[in-house]
Amino acid sequence: MCKFATQQFANDGSHERTENNAPWREEEYADDGSRYTAPVPPFATSAVFRTDERCEVIEHLYDNDQYSPDDKLCRSKLHLVGEMKKYHAHISERRGETFVTRKITLAAARIKQGKQDKLYLGNLDSLRDWGYAKDYVECMWLILQAEKPEDFVIATGKQHSVREFAQLAFHYVGIELKWEGKDENEKGICVEGPEELIGKTLVEVSPDFYRPTDVVNLWGDPTKAKAKLNWNPNTTSFEDLVKIMVESDMAKVAAEDAGQKVRCNLAEYLEKGIVK
Repeated sequence: MCKFATQQFANDGSHERTENNAPWREEEYADDGSRYTAPVPPFATSAVFRTDERCEVIEHLYDNDQYSPDDKLCRSKLHLVGEMKKYHAHISERRGETFVTRKITLAAARIKQGKQDKLYLGNLDSLRDWGYAKDYVECMWLILQAEKPEDFVIATGKQHSVREFAQLAFHYVGIELKWEGKDENEKGICVEGPEELIGKTLVEVSPDFYRPTDVVNLWGDPTKAKAKLNWNPNTTSFEDLVKIMVESDMAKVAAEDAGQKVRCNLAEYLEKGIVK
């Protein structure tokens, strides 16, 4: 889900719209992720606009909105809203490997290809409105074509849990999971797939990945974008999005394996003097 606003800037008497692709961040799964989550979105973005002293931001959006964010990233984005009045996020096969969706698809690919034993996740019940970056950028482009700058929520309007995402990702690599247990004791067990994986626990919940202030229910309403921009938020379905990411990571893992074999073979040949 993302919220995107066009903003007018005064520049020598003319007006033009611009859009912001910040923030960049990796999920807090990385040990030092919090160091980047807070400062990067507001300061990197505002620095871009400060390079042109002629830009005068018209601050009128969100004047009547009240915010009380619990999530670290949301607080950082609120800082950005105060300066630039816009923010957004989305996922794709190019997402950072520590972001939960990419973490899942990469783990599924590695487990299928024998490169990883198990995937550890946090709250499996967390609900997200996941959309494909390619579709979201199309909506951003449509927003920029509008005659009047406005706020738009770019989202699919559909929610899915982390558990659903994991179930589908493993399905697309040929592994079917059965979930047993509850809360921190919940496990995803292989019931169909490669013989060597049958009966094994492939997904476990780890308290290390629980967030103290996790926002478990994120859901966007794209009604305005659909009505005013004729945008289809479901061009890429949830199922297709997961499949795209899985296929990309299956190829990535296979290529890494092939590269490792080439390096090992070359080292062996050099050692035996076959290749000089």
